Amino acid sequence: MKIIDDNWHDLLSKYCLNEIVSVDVKDDLNRAIARDKNTFYFETINGKVYLPPGGGLTSAGTSQRCLKITDDIINEIKTILYYYFKKYQSSNSINDLSFKIKLEKDKIILSEEKTNMHFPIKF
Repeated sequence: MKIIDDNWHDLLSKYCLNEIVSVDVKDDLNRAIARDKNTFYFETINGKVYLPPGGGLTSAGTSQRCLKITDDIINEIKTILYYYFKKYQSSNSINDLSFKIKLEKDKIILSEEKTNMHFPIKF
């Protein structure tokens, strides 16, 4: 990150915490220990404090960014299902619905097989 800040500081500007003046600077050993324990920490570079560009890690050691994307996808599916079931709740065929998730190159589609309806998932 220091090399990026030295040469192309604009690339990191959205991760810069201008309100925070300083944080404890971690040496390489403490930084490695923090990463090993899945600890979220700020980075101080050239007198500026940054969030981790990748979003950091969850306490389980998984990507925070991936967790957010997954949560967004699940919430979008729940919203689609809610409105779909609300629309067809008076129908007797509601128990016969069969949903599938299709993964395509750059999108996810929720499909109901019997009605042949397709819902793109936004994330």
